[in-house]
Amino acid sequence: AVAGSLRITCTAARIGPRTVLSAAHCLFNVRTGRYVAPGSLHFVAGLEGGSFAAAALAQSIEPATDYDPAESNLTRGSDWAVIELAGPVTAAGPPLPLALAPPDAGTEVLVGGYAQDNPNVLTADLHCRITGATADARGRRMLRHDCAATHGVSGAPMLVRTATGWTIVGINVARSRSGDVGLATTLEGVAARH
Repeated sequence: AVAGSLRITCTAARIGPRTVLSAAHCLFNVRTGRYVAPGSLHFVAGLEGGSFAAAALAQSIEPATDYDPAESNLTRGSDWAVIELAGPVTAAGPPLPLALAPPDAGTEVLVGGYAQDNPNVLTADLHCRITGATADARGRRMLRHDCAATHGVSGAPMLVRTATGWTIVGINVARSRSGDVGLATTLEGVAARH
């Protein structure tokens, strides 16, 4: 997202021909106290160095109704947003399906995104797991994980390999202060709106 001199880089996943899923906090401009204007949000699919598979501007941004950016630590379990793009990005391949139920502790997962220290190259932790479940201060379910994910990987899909391919089971949104525990939203609210 670009808003004036503010440039925010996060990761998102395509869940429909024109629909993208990311973390709501990535779309909130702390300087203005509002979400970024859709026209300033660029989705770039398959970015690798200077090339990419497809790109589109956002047409609308719909954060979870119970996410409060002013109280992000209390509402972290609802830290997601659905973004409708102005046009399809089908050249990027098929969209990823959403899992309706969160995975159990011990499930192998993958988190990949565009980290702030190297934002033009997709990096992924291929060897991590769900370490347990937790909840935010308002009782929204969340997943704890041990995946390496730094700034810029917020909004990245947490993926599980199934018999039919990769499925999104959560959205990476935060790390503990110590850096050893990652947090991801579950998808109940997303599935209800999508």
